[in-house]
Amino acid sequence: MTYRARFAAHDTLRCMIDVEMPGAVDYARIARQWFDAGFSVVGVEQRAALESGPKLPPEAIRRPMPSGPPGATWGFVSVTRYALKKVTKAGQQVFSPKESARVWSPRSWAWFLEQLTDPPHDATLGTAHLSGTGYPEDPRIRMTAVRDKQLPDWLRLAFSAPESCLDAPDRQRSWLAFIKETADSLNPAFGVIDYLYDSLYGQTAIESTVKPLNLMPWFDGLTMSRQVLRGYDWLTICPRELADRLGGRQALRRTGAFHEVAQLSGGGVWLLATADYRDYDEAAMDRVFRALAPVLPAGEPVLVDEKRAQQGRDYRIVYRDAATDSPP
Repeated sequence: MTYRARFAAHDTLRCMIDVEMPGAVDYARIARQWFDAGFSVVGVEQRAALESGPKLPPEAIRRPMPSGPPGATWGFVSVTRYALKKVTKAGQQVFSPKESARVWSPRSWAWFLEQLTDPPHDATLGTAHLSGTGYPEDPRIRMTAVRDKQLPDWLRLAFSAPESCLDAPDRQRSWLAFIKETADSLNPAFGVIDYLYDSLYGQTAIESTVKPLNLMPWFDGLTMSRQVLRGYDWLTICPRELADRLGGRQALRRTGAFHEVAQLSGGGVWLLATADYRDYDEAAMDRVFRALAPVLPAGEPVLVDEKRAQQGRDYRIVYRDAATDSPP
């Protein structure tokens, strides 16, 4: 099977940045920048369509009904907070959710951004295309700032968008500029652009295939971010602690595995494998793997099952044990 055929069924990319949760004031600043600037970069066409398009019925968020004119762009914003309800005799925490979701409008957008002053557990923006009957279909983008209720001291900033967006080099540059500006203001514990294998809240390809990470909930893996590199892809953000173990920025540059190696102001190193996303192929992936192998989790990834492989649903990783590989 060819390299491209292995991933043919994946048509959506995911970007995520994981970091320890900042204080409420810093969170509000970071999250507002993530959503407001990010919407204008990742969802530039959808934002323009929502701002200039027809008024969408707000009640459509609460009951099944046509959500607007067929062919229009639809959007929503939502905020969820959890309160501890009780602790069972077995020690299990039970939470009570409080969610508020609204159809996108200038007014609901202002409400959403204001909600970020009191950090929610989950803040989400999403857009979709309305079908011929006026119902949302064909999701376009999703952006989130999420703290798992079981691990509220960690924050994930993430978005998903069609892979076809990166067919345009100027869109690649705008994505990268936005992500780098965000990461530069943090001390990221991990970051990556990879395929949306399951969800924005899900695991990386490495976490899904290498034991014991593949046996853990995604939020437990967060706590290991500064001890082991949880993944790699076209863009990888390596935390400062792991970059130091690899010899720092200059040593990473000397590997020849990356088109761009840059020190982030808040900590960590920005690693871009190829100048053009479309050039990230099997050879480029192998170079990245070898350069980062000393800080990747030990263990040979579990091969995706044959049926999924034939469907083009493979993971975009090197199926070798990082502990037995040598840097280039």
